Amino acid sequence: MTFVTEQLKELVTSEPVLKHVNPKEAYRMETDALSYAYGVVLTQKQQTGKCHPVAFMLKSMSPAEKNYNIGDKEALAIVKPLQHWQHWLEGTTLPIEIITNHKNLVNFWKPQILNQRQMQWLQALQ
Repeated sequence: MTFVTEQLKELVTSEPVLKHVNPKEAYRMETDALSYAYGVVLTQKQQTGKCHPVAFMLKSMSPAEKNYNIGDKEALAIVKPLQHWQHWLEGTTLPIEIITNHKNLVNFWKPQILNQRQMQWLQALQ
């Protein structure tokens, strides 16, 4: 079983599955959160014109994070990867497209009453 796991890791993290990051291309981040984990794929357009993964993240939530409401779980799935990949994303002059299936996050930028966690995330995103 261990051999299969190691072989699968090697296949998922090597070319042609993942491409190298190109700092001159725009990033696109697709996220989804479940009740216990979240997954994120960071892609960039290649010379062929197609988007191709350059990084991915699958993370289990902590016991405290599992108690978040769905909006906060979806926001967590955006904030944590942005912090994790900050070394790539911070220097870009191009917009970073973020795709999520949670429509309520559109209102995250509008004036509203936010809890402490949401305020910290908003500051991190700005």
